[in-house]
Order: sequence, then C-alpha cells, then structure tokens
Amino acid sequence: MKVKSGLAVAVLFWFFAAFPALAGDLEKPSKAEVIEEVSRFTGLAGDVVGLVHEEKAALFENVNHAVFAAKAVNMIADARDQELATEIAMQGVEYGLDKIKEKFLPVAMNGFLAAAGVYKASLEIIRDYIVIPRFDDAIYQAYKASRSGDSKMDASPEARETGFAAGVMNSASGYYMVKGRMFDDMVKARRLNKDVMGEPMVKKLERQIDDFWINRLEARYQLELLKTQKDNLKAETWKRVAKDLDAIRAEAARPRAAQGPDGFFFSDGNLPKGFKRLVDPSRPDDFKIDSDAGAKLKFQHFFMLDSDYLNGLVENRAPKQAPSYKLPGDDAKANPSQIEVSISLRPRPEWADTIRQQLKNKTLTVDLSGDGIAAGGCKSATESRYYFHCNFVKGGWYAELITWSLPARQLQDWQAQEVKRHDGKPGKYVDQTTTSMELTQQMAKTVASKIPAGK
Repeated sequence: MKVKSGLAVAVLFWFFAAFPALAGDLEKPSKAEVIEEVSRFTGLAGDVVGLVHEEKAALFENVNHAVFAAKAVNMIADARDQELATEIAMQGVEYGLDKIKEKFLPVAMNGFLAAAGVYKASLEIIRDYIVIPRFDDAIYQAYKASRSGDSKMDASPEARETGFAAGVMNSASGYYMVKGRMFDDMVKARRLNKDVMGEPMVKKLERQIDDFWINRLEARYQLELLKTQKDNLKAETWKRVAKDLDAIRAEAARPRAAQGPDGFFFSDGNLPKGFKRLVDPSRPDDFKIDSDAGAKLKFQHFFMLDSDYLNGLVENRAPKQAPSYKLPGDDAKANPSQIEVSISLRPRPEWADTIRQQLKNKTLTVDLSGDGIAAGGCKSATESRYYFHCNFVKGGWYAELITWSLPARQLQDWQAQEVKRHDGKPGKYVDQTTTSMELTQQMAKTVASKIPAGK
C-alpha cells in the first residue's frame, strides 16, 4: 500500500507548479478556428468559408479532425520539454485526440502519443514519493545514440527496452549513480528498511525507476523527432483531407443568386490577418458599397491599420473625430500608418481582355491569372507614395483593387524626427507599416475568391 506523506503532497505541488500556464488548451477546435485554418490553407476568404460551413457543414466533418490533428502537432512540437509536451498530449487525449489518430494523425505523432501515455503512467508512480530529478543530458545522449539506428521510427516497447539496455545500462552515462540516489529516496519516502527488504521489493523499486527513465528518455526522443518534422507533419494532416478541401473549394465557387455583386467586396471578417479597419466618424461612407448606375460600377473605399502596432496603445475617441493614440505610460502621440484601399467592380467590359496584352508588354508586372481568374495582373509605383494596382477578370466581372501608403523612407524620417523631438527617448512614435505588392495581391485574390467562375 502506498504511503502518501506530506512529502508526497509537496512533490505533487512542485511538479505542477514547474509547468507554466499553457498558451492555449489542446482541445477540439472551434468553428471559428476551423474556418480560419481552412481560409489560410486554401486562400479562400474567411466569410466565404463561413458561408460554405453554414450551408454544407457536412463537408467539414473530416476537416474538423484534421485541424485538431494539425493543432496537436503544432502545440506538442513547440513544447519546451517532454514533460510539458506530455501534459499537452494527455490534454488532447481527454478531448478525443486518440480516437482520431489512426485516420488523421501522422505515424510520428502516434509514436509520441504512445510514448507520452506510458511516460505519464510511470511519472505518476514515481512522483507519488520523490521529487522528480533533473533531466540528465548525458544519459539522454547515450540513449539517443542507441535509438538513432535503423529502428529510429520504431516506438514499440521492445525498441525502447533495447535502446535503454544498449545505450544507457551498458555505458558510462552515469545512470547508475542517478538510479542509486532515486532508489534511496524512494526507500526513505516509503519508510522502508533497506536491511530487511526482500529481493522482490528491491527489484520492484528498481524496475519502477528503470521504467520511469526508459519512458522519459523515449518521450524526449519522440519529441525531438516531432520538432524536426513539424511542418511536414502538419502538411500530411492536410493531405489526408485533400478531397474534402476540394469539395469546399467547389462549393465556394458555386454561384449564389441571392449573393449578388455586393457580396464580392470586403467585410470586417476577411480583412488581411494582422490588420483592422480604421473607423473614422468624420468619413461615414468608408467601407460602404456605393454604386454609379450610369457606369454600372460598384465600389468600396476604406483605410486599414496594423493591429499589432495598436496593441497596448492608449486610444482616445472624440465625438465625430478619428481616434487618436498615445504610447502607454506616456503622453507622447502614437502615429499609426494608414493603408488606403479602393475596390471597384463592373460587368465584364469588351476591352477587359487587354489585360493579357498589358502582361505581355510588362505594363502589368505580376500575373494574377489562375484559380478561375481568366486574366489578371498588378503594377506598382513607389515614388511619393507606395501604390499598387491589381485588375482582373473572373466570370462576368471586371475588378480593380488599389492600395496606397506613405513610403518606408518617409515613415523612417518621421520616426527619427519624433525621437529627436522627445530628446532622444526611444519609442514607437510612428508605425512603419506600409502596403506592398504581396498585400495587394492577397486582397485582390480575396475578392476574386468570392466571384463565381464561368460566364
């Protein structure tokens, strides 16, 4: 019978206190997470993916599991050490991670789950009585050298036992000194008498210590394998739902009579990641979809701010005025950089096919064609302002998207002036975010993803 003394309670407290709070729980992804990940992976706009989810939730049944699997790979591979990785993995198991492992988890990930499960069990046996010793790198390197042969992907108990016997017990790793100290600590914690202990009890305690180290070393070994393969493993989880993603893309491209061209413009939900819309009461028409009936033209205009720069700033809003910002703990004004966006859309004109000629003669320098875009391209001008202009034809529509911002050099000079004005005191007085060709292309493709292909 186990004797749980005050020492045992202290050990349990020490063990859990040693772990920092997790950045997030490894639990089943929310609908919003799934939509965000599918949008990121497919390039479809977030609100388009959300619309498909509302209409055809069954298309996401397997994708939900794949997102959970990719989330598990990411969180476990990023864990600081095998103890934290084990806690995360076991948390995932509580939410059903083991139930989807055969179909959605890569083999290497299953290897870690197996190692984490047995390590958790042996860890609980040991920590009932003694403080868990520091991880010994010399012991691990001996184990790793033995495990890194032909059987390195073999996570079977036999492979672990063989690696431990050959690499640790038959080496000068210092394992027997560590084992001896743990044995003495366990005897003391359990209030046993070494002089009268029988051989069966001695072997039982020694076996518990060996099992603990075998499983601890294997958990570290499998975690290192995961870290080196993280990106490939996440890609593998997505490959397993390739057909499901194709079905989602097809459904997203299906024309929706009720949607109409107003649905092709931006909403707050599909602004580029890392940006938020500037809400300025002095410009009430920003973001609205306006039209020019005579020109059969619809258009939208707004400004974006870098949300990372805004984090931590003190915001001040006055009635009918644009918001202003100050640096935290300071009266110094903060100056977010504004990216101006303009989008226009009209029925496909006869001259729209000249886009191909513009690409040919390099008037347009970046080709946007593909993914249903019949012809499309972008150009830039970076003199007094950064300016990027994309236009394309998809289905029965011709679209243009333009972004502007102050150039980087001007923002840098402005920042230097502000530092000087504040007697050299450092601070992020002026945001250095600018528009770019990549950002403009991304936004143009978001609009294109909403427009049905075909005539």
